[in-house]
Amino acid sequence: MAEITKLATKYRPKNITEYEGNDYIKTTVLNSFNEEPFPSSVEFIGNSGNGKTTIARLLAKRIVCESPKEVEYNGKMVKIPCDECTTCQLMDEFIETGDDSNLINVKELDATKQGRKEDIEAFIEEASSESILNATGMVSVNIVDEYHGISKDAQNAFLKFMEDSPENTVFIFCTTDPNKVIKTLRTRIVLSGLVVDRPTIENMVNSARRVCEAEGFSYTQGGLTMLAERSNFTYRVLLNNLERVARVQNNVITTDTVSETLGVKDLSFYFDFIRHLRARNMVLYSGDLHKVRLESDFNTFTDDLRDFVSRGLYVLYGHKVEGITDKELKNFKALFTQFSMVEIEALLSFLQKAKVGDIEINLMVLGTKGLVPKESKPEEEPPSKSIVVTDDDVTNERRAVSMSHKMQQEEKLKTTLTKVEDDLQDIDNSDVLKDFGF
Repeated sequence: MAEITKLATKYRPKNITEYEGNDYIKTTVLNSFNEEPFPSSVEFIGNSGNGKTTIARLLAKRIVCESPKEVEYNGKMVKIPCDECTTCQLMDEFIETGDDSNLINVKELDATKQGRKEDIEAFIEEASSESILNATGMVSVNIVDEYHGISKDAQNAFLKFMEDSPENTVFIFCTTDPNKVIKTLRTRIVLSGLVVDRPTIENMVNSARRVCEAEGFSYTQGGLTMLAERSNFTYRVLLNNLERVARVQNNVITTDTVSETLGVKDLSFYFDFIRHLRARNMVLYSGDLHKVRLESDFNTFTDDLRDFVSRGLYVLYGHKVEGITDKELKNFKALFTQFSMVEIEALLSFLQKAKVGDIEINLMVLGTKGLVPKESKPEEEPPSKSIVVTDDDVTNERRAVSMSHKMQQEEKLKTTLTKVEDDLQDIDNSDVLKDFGF
């Protein structure tokens, strides 16, 4: 078997037209940089792994190529690198490795590692150096990767520079989080907000097929599709997985070899796993974990579970999810609509820290506790005796009230008569009657 080189490096596209997907981005870039003077700045936005840095390097190659050639693209003549000049050869090495040490007029800075004001000022000074620009007689291209990681002071330094930057200097900014960039800096970027979307399943299958044919791998459509679905919509992961399967399976890429190598399971396993977890059925739940222990590994399983839950939540909230069948779509809806927000929060919280420590033990603890811990119920007070009121009870009550009232009236009358008798006795003994001759 021929030695397999690093596929993710070897098959990184070396021309914008070779880049799979994001046709709008490719058309915009090719048209905007077709003739000089070029736009002084451009911004690419997108998730990690979507290809922002690759597009930035391909654009840099187009800009600095010594003898660009014209080709037809989407019905229009555009210029692309010649792939023959010395600069193109050096750029190919840079595109593959990210090493810009052999390039004079192309520099790349990773803002997550060099984001201080001092780093940016030195980068700007080198990028706009008169000696470099005069020596090459070409445009200076400067790529700033993850530029949202630059400190606020450094962003202000960029802002000041861009207000009066040299005409033959181009800055290419890449970011996963444009909201962390000060607005005044973004408004200075000529071509801003170019969103690099993640590849589709079809894009990834096409890329995998092209590599397989170039490398002489034997493959099936099902194998490539499973490989694409297993690669989290990231080209780098796709090619790394393809290389892994090819090495282990003697260059044969089928559903069986992909499943055997990457531990891919049918989604029904994950549906059952979540159902058993929600039901607190430790017999079935522990059986699922035991199966993972025997047939796969907990690190891979946790990655797959995270992807499964992500898909389920996207389906739950009405987003289109690629790479699943209609039956799986219905199953996702049926399962995740049963979740309460508390359960969703608990599951996501677990997945965030599942790999901290022993994954198997963490999963066991999750099954024991469940997504929503059982609350201890307060002691129930003995039910009070029910009182049933009947018509006879009402009648007797009325009789009792009437009798009491009658007795009160008789007592009151008796008191009054006694008082009258006493008053009459007093009158009999008084001198008043004597005065009247009684």
